[in-house]
Amino acid sequence: MLLQPLRGTLGVRRIEHMQLNLGTRCMLTCLNCPLSCLPSERDMMGWAVILEAIELARRLTPVELHLTGGAPELNPHFRQLLKTLSPEFPLTVYTSLAALTLEGLEDILDLYARYRVKLVAALPGYLENYINELPDDALVPSQIRVLHKLNDRGYGMSPDLQLSLILHQPLGPHAPSLRIAYDRTVRTLFEEILNVKVTALIPHVNVPLWRFMEILTTLDEDDLFVQMQVSAQSGANLPGLNCQNGISVGWDGLLYDCDFNQALERPCVLGESPNIMSRNIGREELERRHVLTGPQCLGCVSGTGPAGLIWTA
Repeated sequence: MLLQPLRGTLGVRRIEHMQLNLGTRCMLTCLNCPLSCLPSERDMMGWAVILEAIELARRLTPVELHLTGGAPELNPHFRQLLKTLSPEFPLTVYTSLAALTLEGLEDILDLYARYRVKLVAALPGYLENYINELPDDALVPSQIRVLHKLNDRGYGMSPDLQLSLILHQPLGPHAPSLRIAYDRTVRTLFEEILNVKVTALIPHVNVPLWRFMEILTTLDEDDLFVQMQVSAQSGANLPGLNCQNGISVGWDGLLYDCDFNQALERPCVLGESPNIMSRNIGREELERRHVLTGPQCLGCVSGTGPAGLIWTA
C-alpha cells in the first residue's frame, strides 16, 4: 500500500516553485476548501511579510512563484506585488474568479495579461452543475463572464497567456478520478456551449479536511471515502508531488510543505524557527527538510493526483 511510507517522512528534491498564500479571505464558502476560507476572514499577508517572502524567493532563484489565497486578488497589496514580482519571476495565480467580478477589481484582468501571468481558475460547484443546469445567456454565471473577458485578452488561446481550469468532484464518497468520464463532455461544454477557451483542464481531488470531512462524518461516509482514496492510490503520482519541489509561505510568514499542512497548522520542521520573519532561510536548509505526511496526502497520491490534466488545447 502506497500510503504506508507516507506515514513517516518524504524527502525534498530541488525547490522549483514557491507559493505565497496572500490571505484566507474569499468571496466564496466552498465546502471542499481545505483552508475553510470565508468572505469574513481578515487574515491577510502584510507588506512586511511580502518583502521577506520576495527576499526568500531571490535566495531560491531560479524559482516560479504561485500566488494563492483565499482569493489573492483581495489582498490590498496585490497590484503592487504583481508589478514587483513580474520582472524577476514567472508568476502563476490561483483564482476562484469571484473576486474579479467585484467593482474596482476589473483592471486586474489587464494586469494579468500585461505581466503574462499564468492563471489556474476554479469554478464554484462542480461540472455537473454546468452540464445539467445550463443557464440562458441572461443568467450566465458571473465567473463564466470573467472567463470570456480573459479570452478577449488572449487567455486560453495564446501560448504565453495560459488559462487552466480546475474541475471539482461532487461532494461525498466519489472515486478520485475524472479523466475518462469528462473528456468528451468537457470539450463540448466549454468550447461549444459556454464558448470558453482554456489551455488545460485539471481534475480536483477532494481532501478529507474540515468542512468536507464534517460532511462525510455527518453522512457516516468518512471511512468509505478514505478507503476509496487508499484504493485509488497511484505510484505514478509520487514523483510529481508538489511538496517535493516546492515550499509554501503562509500569510503570517510561516513555512509549510503544502496547503493541506497549512490547513492542519503543521509548519515545516526545520532546525530553527520556520517563520521567515524571524530569520533568513535558504535553499540548502529547505532542501534538507522532510515533508510532514499523513492522511491529508491521499488527495495527491490518489487517482489522477492534483495535477492530472484531462485535456489540453
